[in-house]
Amino acid sequence: MPTRMAPCAAACPVKTDVPGYVHAVVRGDYDEAVRLIRATNPFASVCGWVCPHPCEDRCRRGALDGPVSIKALKRFAIENAATPAPAGKVDPRGAKVAVLGAGPSGLSCAWYLARHGFTVTVFERHEKPGGQLHAALPVYRLPRRVLEKDIDLVRETGVDIVCGVTIGEDKPLSDLREGFAAVVVATGLPQGRVCNVPGAEHPNVVTALCFLERAASGEPVSLGPRVVVIGGGDVAMDAARTARRYGASEVTVVCLEEGEKIPAHTWEIEESREEGVTILPGYGPWEMVDGGGHLAVSFKKVLSIFNEAGRFDPRFADEVALTLPCDHVIAAIGQGPDYSFLHGAGVSMSMRGPVWDRESMMLSVPGIFICGEAARGPGAAVDAVASGLAAGAKVAAWLGVPGAESAPQPECIGPVPEREVALIRTLPRQPMPMRPVEERVRDGRAPVELGFSGDVATAEGSRCMGCGLGAVVNRNKCQACLTCARVCPYGVPRVEKTAHIAVEECQACGICAAACPAGAITLAKPAADCQGARDLAVFVCEKNRFRVQEVLDGRSRHLDYGLATLPSAASIDALTVLKALENGAGAVMVFTCGEDRCVHRCLESVTARVAAVRRTMEAIGISGDRLVLINQAEGDWQLDTLVPPALADVS
Repeated sequence: MPTRMAPCAAACPVKTDVPGYVHAVVRGDYDEAVRLIRATNPFASVCGWVCPHPCEDRCRRGALDGPVSIKALKRFAIENAATPAPAGKVDPRGAKVAVLGAGPSGLSCAWYLARHGFTVTVFERHEKPGGQLHAALPVYRLPRRVLEKDIDLVRETGVDIVCGVTIGEDKPLSDLREGFAAVVVATGLPQGRVCNVPGAEHPNVVTALCFLERAASGEPVSLGPRVVVIGGGDVAMDAARTARRYGASEVTVVCLEEGEKIPAHTWEIEESREEGVTILPGYGPWEMVDGGGHLAVSFKKVLSIFNEAGRFDPRFADEVALTLPCDHVIAAIGQGPDYSFLHGAGVSMSMRGPVWDRESMMLSVPGIFICGEAARGPGAAVDAVASGLAAGAKVAAWLGVPGAESAPQPECIGPVPEREVALIRTLPRQPMPMRPVEERVRDGRAPVELGFSGDVATAEGSRCMGCGLGAVVNRNKCQACLTCARVCPYGVPRVEKTAHIAVEECQACGICAAACPAGAITLAKPAADCQGARDLAVFVCEKNRFRVQEVLDGRSRHLDYGLATLPSAASIDALTVLKALENGAGAVMVFTCGEDRCVHRCLESVTARVAAVRRTMEAIGISGDRLVLINQAEGDWQLDTLVPPALADVS
């Protein structure tokens, strides 16, 4: 484990190794990327589609030219890996544990426990697992095949999922207490809240949860042309956008909050507006009147939302400020839990629900644990996953598994120093390709986000600064020769008795490691490798892997080549070249981006590096012609000039 954690990884609720998997995507090792992603997240496929990506909010690149599209790269890796990461089934040898609820928190808890040898049975009230991800989340946001992939991998760990069972009705909680060593409550928030205003009992007033469940199931949904959605969160936007897809031509979202205080994520608001949804902030519902064939909803202007104690207690102006005629009203003002199955179980209850200990995640009855939204209230799927994993660790520790509790996380890497910001070349963030608006509304179940192509994913991943994957100095080898300080394009190394390379400053370009005569510097990034290339071993800056591969694959003359990425072209070294030749390559080719496109501005450095490696080759009896440097900014390098003299006879 690194001594310092990248801010993106620290911000991730499940502490995914973000720099590790992004770099794996860049070098084309999608299987390794998925292995790193799934190491801590059983709902990795889901998070590639619907995660609110708090990691991106903490990305250090965000202070320069925009954060890396981490979520999009996760989706790309999972969709392009040759095989899914193995589930890691362990033969059950431990106690039996029951989990109530097959949503992301319950299944994550089950996944953790099964991998630690417990026999786990999950009970789900719906006919299919997945909780609200399956039952209510719009299909255009999360195709169900994506969710099913994650659930299948949970099953592969040995978890038994029993659907169509409501605890407290079909099976009493007392039966589970007798048959299982522990019970985990992960029942989520299954009840939609209704507006507490006159007229809210009208049959054309529905909760967002009820509406979204019907839409997600594929049932026919009849809506009039005018729909009012009350609420300002992501669920309200989901309901509004779904209403547009079901034929409503005039959809208006009305919420208490204004401006940046609207709780929905920015992209949800923007995409709603793109699809023709009108948003009216700063109003609260006052009355719903049946106008004979339609409804009229009146609103008052909001004066304040919270009282002096910080509690939700909205105040409104005296006069009605807004009246909207409509055919249907969708109330998206929150969801609530159902704890009825706990009655008679001896569990201590408060006004908010069952009393539970934050440290142990256990209710007042020993052996009954709670996690996810049932414990902590509404949140993102990735937060539910994190809560489920934490509950799994608490259960395992309580049942005697040593070391089940998670270790403290390492210190976080700090921001990029101001003096260095000006030296880092800006790279525009790659936008997510989106389905055209008219197609979204016409084909209501079609995904909105289309995903990255390989070249776009490579370009976006190469924007990652590799926080925590940079240079590491072996002080026992360092001779304080100042070479690293001379070659670093960012002026990072400080040399006194030995070299010191600050993790906040290092851009992981690898130039110092290649140039160090003592071999005292290594990169935390995996080394490049071109094993098995009979004709040509190609090394390319990670930013340009797809471009070079496209050219090589399009040649009329066939070359059996192997392709490996480098942090920068100037990080090529003699050992890497000689290893490629020893493994059977007839020649080695190094591509540089060209001075105008090079992230690390390393054309001069790579020219010097290649010349030095050629001298080493000549000194040991290997022709320097077997190493070729291609500057992509010069000449028609896409044609026969690609073939090194050492391969002139290759047909």
